[in-house]
Amino acid sequence: MGGGGQRVQGGEQPPATPEGPKAGPRPRRAPHHHPGVLGIPLPQPQWVPEITHHCPKTPFLLVGTQIDLRDDPSTVEKLAKNKQKPITPETAEKLARDLKVTL
Repeated sequence: MGGGGQRVQGGEQPPATPEGPKAGPRPRRAPHHHPGVLGIPLPQPQWVPEITHHCPKTPFLLVGTQIDLRDDPSTVEKLAKNKQKPITPETAEKLARDLKVTL
């Protein structure tokens, strides 16, 4: 059940690519879809802008994954080659405040 007693039917999302949103277009969902859970690899925080751009009115639950890679030297090095870095706890908390969500 969704909010207000409405029935919400979940659906399987296409798997994410390791390259992230820059990998090219993926199938899009309509912007009026029901709430969803988004598992986001913490070393790749660029997913949030893509979701909020394509589905601006769709509520979602952001779940950070791969937290163990935040301090992994090979992951940090690979991200640095693309001028990226893992999201920090402080940045994640700021993002939550900016999106007006509860931690």
